[in-house]
Amino acid sequence: MGLLQSLSSIFTPQQPVVMPLQQLAEKSIPIESKLYDSFAQAETGSEKNKWIRTKHHPKGGSTAFGPVQITLGKLKDYVNRSKETGLSAESINFAKKVLIPMQEKMSKYGGKDMVKGFEMYDYGGTGNFDVGLYGEQYIKLAKEMLIYDYNKAKHDINKTIRLWRGVSDDKRYNDEVIKTFGGK
Repeated sequence: MGLLQSLSSIFTPQQPVVMPLQQLAEKSIPIESKLYDSFAQAETGSEKNKWIRTKHHPKGGSTAFGPVQITLGKLKDYVNRSKETGLSAESINFAKKVLIPMQEKMSKYGGKDMVKGFEMYDYGGTGNFDVGLYGEQYIKLAKEMLIYDYNKAKHDINKTIRLWRGVSDDKRYNDEVIKTFGGK
């Protein structure tokens, strides 16, 4: 068992787990890729198709979509604050023209208010998302969003989890992100 894995098993979500950029660079994996892989594993790692709207039906609904489950509210916020969040023009354009309109349909259709003919927008559905056409743009956008959260969290992965999800009380999720992020 590696040191980071040993440490991650004793840390609570409130205790910092910081991996310096130098240590990540030594692993030859770009930090944004490491973050993306870690969150994708925790969010949709067990799904056959990772390009779906969440299957989870929280009170009030959810628009979480894709491998890292980007929500409509978070996406709109990051686009609106793009000068602060550092989203590229390409990612802003993709969000405005593709992802936001689709997620707005997911918000409108799904669950109890489903309208016949719009089932693709329901929980567990793929919406009208074309992975072949837009998959790489989604990944680029997600990496930009995750690196913003990671930097805002001062490279503390637990704080990054809280920034990404808004909650940090899911032990399985937290452990999966930390395990994948730490490479063990």
